[in-house]
Amino acid sequence: MKALRDLLGRSGNRFALFHLVNSSLSFVLSFGQLFVFVRVLDAGFYATVVLVTSLSLYLVPLDNALSKVAFVQLRDEFLSRKTAHGSAVVYRLYAAYAGLLAIGVVGFALLFVARLDLVLFLLFCLVANFWHFEVQTLGWAIDQGMAFEKAELFRRTCNIALLVALYVTGQFAAYAAIMLALSLGCMVWYGRVLGRAGASVAALRGWRWQDLRAALRDSRRNLGGAAAGSGADFMLMNAPYAIVTACYGAGAPLIVLDTCQKLLRAIVMALRICSEALLPKQSAALHAGDYRRLVRVLGAIAGMSSLPALVVCGALAVTSDRLFATLLGPLAPLMPPGSGGILIALIAAGLAQNLASSFLSYSGFFGDVFKTAKIAAVLMLGLAAVTALGGIEFPIFLRLYAAVFGAVGAVTCGWAWLRLRRLRPAPVEATP
Repeated sequence: MKALRDLLGRSGNRFALFHLVNSSLSFVLSFGQLFVFVRVLDAGFYATVVLVTSLSLYLVPLDNALSKVAFVQLRDEFLSRKTAHGSAVVYRLYAAYAGLLAIGVVGFALLFVARLDLVLFLLFCLVANFWHFEVQTLGWAIDQGMAFEKAELFRRTCNIALLVALYVTGQFAAYAAIMLALSLGCMVWYGRVLGRAGASVAALRGWRWQDLRAALRDSRRNLGGAAAGSGADFMLMNAPYAIVTACYGAGAPLIVLDTCQKLLRAIVMALRICSEALLPKQSAALHAGDYRRLVRVLGAIAGMSSLPALVVCGALAVTSDRLFATLLGPLAPLMPPGSGGILIALIAAGLAQNLASSFLSYSGFFGDVFKTAKIAAVLMLGLAAVTALGGIEFPIFLRLYAAVFGAVGAVTCGWAWLRLRRLRPAPVEATP
């Protein structure tokens, strides 16, 4: 622990603590929102709310890709010259994306004659995505992450209070409108923080289409690789739902798969929390060419991320039946024999794949990310074809899925290892 504190430094300790608190509140809010919504909204309207939420979730790969490209483009400049002139290019990309989202929301409202509260909630979900990905990563790039964490703590605390008010009053439209206004207000405040740090939104004044084309031309290669990588990560986690539903129906197999995926997502979320807390240190070590410090940071990320995975895998190895009984209650007998071992393999593969993918993406090695994405797409399409045409049983599908995830993880780790090997300084030969 002392080594980790030394690695983070005093300011890094505060940032990591706030980030951990906010990430923990995110778990609380996800379950709290579910608890309140199912009790306040009628079943038909709640199903529509779930659909609206899913629309924002399917945009996460694009949000993730944009945020990684923005981080890579700004971080190097900031570490070299303590400037953020490149933010003008980033803001143009962000503005174009926000414009497309606005057009999409208007189209949704007109095409489906959507209720006002649904439109407000969709806007809130999209703004929340933008806040958590594009805006947050921009702050990391210019060392303004602490200010974001403070604003996020305020926003999440207000969200909890508003959920309590929703539970008492049942006013869903008021909840959606206030959360939308609160999120936009936090963006405006944080925009001023970024402006004082050199990344002013004023760069958008006098914006022309030629500027957007130039921004797209400058970022095209990175955007393509980042989008492919984010899409591959999303596909690895979500494509099995479509395969299982199409080939086995929406009964017991889907419940089994969802149980495995929920545990896997929890581990991936823990990894993301740890890697984000150390991301500024990782990028600074990479920029400075400090190989030893970079390896120490990556080792710290891997070590912290492995702790929750080891706890879950230990429980699965020793008493998987009891763990499934705790999670699923009367549905626990649905889990097929050997599910614990398959889940251990999935967690190990997911941990390795996400660790390596995070390093490659935030270090700007988008070419390697793109190559891995193509391999992942081929393997997942192959799995879908084998499942649909081969008539295999569901337990075999789970094993094949774990094998695909493991193969993608191994390939991603291979690219990351090669990059680290190239970054390693050549040994200095002693002169006679």
